[in-house]
Amino acid sequence: MKKIALIAGASGAVGSEILKNLCQSEHYSKVIALVRHELEFTHEKLEAKVINFDELKDEVPFIVDEVFCALGTTMKAAKHKEQFYKVDATYPINFAKFGLECGAKRFVFISAVGASRKSGSFYLKVKGQAESKIQELGYNSLQIVRTPLIKADRKEFRLGEYLAIKAFKFIPKGFLDEYRPMRAEDIAKVVVEVAQDHSEGVKIYSPMEYTK
Repeated sequence: MKKIALIAGASGAVGSEILKNLCQSEHYSKVIALVRHELEFTHEKLEAKVINFDELKDEVPFIVDEVFCALGTTMKAAKHKEQFYKVDATYPINFAKFGLECGAKRFVFISAVGASRKSGSFYLKVKGQAESKIQELGYNSLQIVRTPLIKADRKEFRLGEYLAIKAFKFIPKGFLDEYRPMRAEDIAKVVVEVAQDHSEGVKIYSPMEYTK
């Protein structure tokens, strides 16, 4: 039986690739994307809804089977911690709640390697807090994808990410492999493949585990 997928964050590096994979997958009959702006990508299965994520609670629920969340920003774009927290934690948590209202049984959350509520890194702490809050919502199946460094053609230049990716050329395999860069399209392919797993409960994994 084919499914209906709901996705947010479909304009980002990983999210845009997940969107393409969902539309191309034989497992889905329809893909609904909640977006802040019109998408350049189009597909016969795709229905894009332009919304204000601050007003998500006012959206009328509709039937979906699975939810994919790739929402996220950077401190440079957010400009201050409060805005960063809103985009990387508040929005995903509210989106997860909306997914339950839509009848979804599975939620797939794109997080980051090292995410932890106790992390000394603000970025990873926020990701960890979002993971924890979403787990408390009680989805039948929750898949948390802790991504490594992401190789992608981004609209904005990220110096830290660029330097870290370059550094891995000099780090032998076997060291810090969970952080080793992966292409956004490879991450997305793994995410959609693993989403076909029918097991319930919480699954936390790195896409790197499926490329060895």
